[in-house]
Amino acid sequence: MDNSPNLARNMDYYEDLARKAVTIDKQAVYYTVTPKYAGGRTVPYGYQMTARGVNRDGSPGLKFDDIVYNEMYDRKRKWAFNLGYRLDGDLKPVPVGGTP
Repeated sequence: MDNSPNLARNMDYYEDLARKAVTIDKQAVYYTVTPKYAGGRTVPYGYQMTARGVNRDGSPGLKFDDIVYNEMYDRKRKWAFNLGYRLDGDLKPVPVGGTP
């Protein structure tokens, strides 16, 4: 898991929360990950990470509902971009359309 201060929380962060709730805290957890797309693009710009947990005694447990953006980060050059919002040389969104 990359805990760079330049990046927002990533999928690993939320997956670890859910894993801990189930394996250590013994919660029943409903966990979903839903990709989010911009227009006709085939690569998501982010993922909706949602979890609801219930402790063994019936009390509420784990709870989150956040978007993790589909970002790529280069530590050496210190830049980041969202894969779901990429543009081609003509500033058109890529990729778009269906998969072959």
